[in-house]
Amino acid sequence: MLEKQTIGDSAYEQIKYDIIHLNLAPGEKLSETKLSQKYNVSRAPIRSALRRLQEDGLIDIRPQSGSIVCPISIERAMDILDVRLLLEPYAVRQAIPHITDNDIFHIEMLFAQLDALPLGSPERSLFVSSVDIELHSLLHVRSGNSIIPEIISRYGSEIQRIRRANIQWRNRIVPSEQEMRRIFSAVKSRNTEEAAEAMRVHLQNIRTTLETLKS
Repeated sequence: MLEKQTIGDSAYEQIKYDIIHLNLAPGEKLSETKLSQKYNVSRAPIRSALRRLQEDGLIDIRPQSGSIVCPISIERAMDILDVRLLLEPYAVRQAIPHITDNDIFHIEMLFAQLDALPLGSPERSLFVSSVDIELHSLLHVRSGNSIIPEIISRYGSEIQRIRRANIQWRNRIVPSEQEMRRIFSAVKSRNTEEAAEAMRVHLQNIRTTLETLKS
């Protein structure tokens, strides 16, 4: 039996979505009153949602001064990328023998939906992130190593914020999409080393962008 989603759960998911997608900007101060008006709920579920988001590391609740969206730490983001550079090319190598025709069809359908969206549109930018998440998640699961998706999911919210910031800060939507297609093309052809290298280049390019922002 499915558990019924509470008002607090809904508020949590909506605020989390807006933080991850940078609709609530890093460093932005949050007002319980304004949030309750925005999401059309009372302040009690907003307060509960904010406590959960603090546990997720997405907001900082400060006594006497309220809540703010946690800034994106470039240093922490680079550390996360370093770990991904170690794990994800390995995951690709392990995943390819286990990729099914249904997996390929699923990702192809996502790219077809992406192709139907206008170039440069906000909808396309948002969907690029969705396809990226699906592709990476598939490779993590098909690697056969249950620890890899566990490690990545532990930092999932931060990774998604980094992904969105990477696209917005340096207008990397087109390069990111091209990199995703290279990874998928190599996966589809079952070219293990080419796919692993395409993944490494994709992640290294994100890290290079962060280095540029840091300097």
